Amino acid sequence: MNTELSEPTTSVLDESIRRGVHRSVAFKGVNVASRQTRAQSTHEFTLGSVLDPWSTWYKTWWALSVIASVLTVLSETFQMAFPPAGLFPYNDVSSVIEYVLLSVFFVDILINFNLAYELDNNLITDRKMIAEHYIKTMFVVDVIGVFPFYPIALAATGQLGKDTQLSQLLGILRLLRLVRVHRVLLLFERAQYSTKISLMWLTLIRNFTGAFVWTHVNACIMYFIAKLFDFDPITTWIGDSLEGMSMFERYVTALYYAVTTFATVGKFPYYLVYLTHDRHLILVNVSLIRWFHYSRLRRVSRLAFPPDHAVAITF
Repeated sequence: MNTELSEPTTSVLDESIRRGVHRSVAFKGVNVASRQTRAQSTHEFTLGSVLDPWSTWYKTWWALSVIASVLTVLSETFQMAFPPAGLFPYNDVSSVIEYVLLSVFFVDILINFNLAYELDNNLITDRKMIAEHYIKTMFVVDVIGVFPFYPIALAATGQLGKDTQLSQLLGILRLLRLVRVHRVLLLFERAQYSTKISLMWLTLIRNFTGAFVWTHVNACIMYFIAKLFDFDPITTWIGDSLEGMSMFERYVTALYYAVTTFATVGKFPYYLVYLTHDRHLILVNVSLIRWFHYSRLRRVSRLAFPPDHAVAITF
C-alpha cells in the first residue's frame, strides 16, 4: 500500500500543524519532519553559537517562565493592594519574590536574543535574523513586563517612600507586568493539541487555574478600593473590621469576600452601604465575572466543536 501523502495533502497537514502550534519564538512553523529531526538532538544545549529551542534545557526554562508568569499575577496584585504603598519598606518576603521574578524575565529576554527559531521548515540560527525576529514579535511585550513603571512614577511625583492616596493610585502601574501571562495562554493553546494530555483534564486544570487567579485578583481589587476610602466604616465593605488583623488575615478576609461574590448571592457579614463605593465594586465585579465566563464559554465551545483543521501533535 502506498502510504506517501500527496503534495496537496502534505500542504494541508503542514498548514494545520502551523495553526495548531502556538506562536512563540521557540515553537513557530514546525512540521512533522523537522519535529522528528529536532527530537533527536533534544539533549543538546546549543546549536553552534545560539541556543537550541528543542533542547531539554530550554523546555525546562520555558516551563519555569510559565510558572513565574502565574506567580507574577499573584504577587503584583497582592503588592498593589495589601502592603504600604511607596516602596517603603521594601525588604519583606514578597519583595524578595518580586526581585526573583524580575530576574527570571530579564534573563529570559537575553535568552530570546540567542534562541534559534524555525521559519518555513528551516531552523534560523543567524544572530541578526534572530534579533530582528524577536524585536518584531515579543520584545516590546517582554520589556513592558520588566520596565519599572511604578518606581519611576513614584520618583517623578515625589511619592517614593510615602504611603499616600496618590502613591496607592500609582500602584495600578504594577498591573502592566501582567503582560507576562501571555506565556500561560500559549502553554494552554499548545497543550490542547498534544496527544499526551487528556483534553478533559486539561480543561479542568485550565478552568480551575482561571477561577483561582480571578478570585485572587478580585480579592485584591476589592481590598484596594476599600484602602482608597481609608477603610471608612460607613463607606467601605469591610469598614473598621480590619483593626488588629495581620496582613494574612486581611487577605483571607478579602478572599472570602471574593469567593462569596463569585459563588453565591453575597450572603456574608461584609456588605455595601454607600453608593459611591457600591458603584466601584459593581463595575469591577461585573467586568471580572464577564471576562471569566466569556473565556470559559469560549474554551467549552472549542471542546464541543473542535476546529476543522486541528491536528494532534506530540511534544
